[in-house]
Amino acid sequence: DNDILFRDDLVINPICRTLERNNEDIHLTAYEFDTLFLLAKRPGGCIQGKQFIILYGMNLIISAS
Repeated sequence: DNDILFRDDLVINPICRTLERNNEDIHLTAYEFDTLFLLAKRPGGCIQGKQFIILYGMNLIISAS
């Protein structure tokens, strides 16, 4: 999971934990970066609540809407 992801005009680098759009850096919090990376790894896929809990710990509140 250390491969750089290219999604449209985004470049997501999990090693450096950087995000670029059109060659401009976008600053994200650790939570924002981890969420974006998790979703970008599975374009068009589903993310189960268990994956968020593993990523963010048991204090995460998941609402069913």
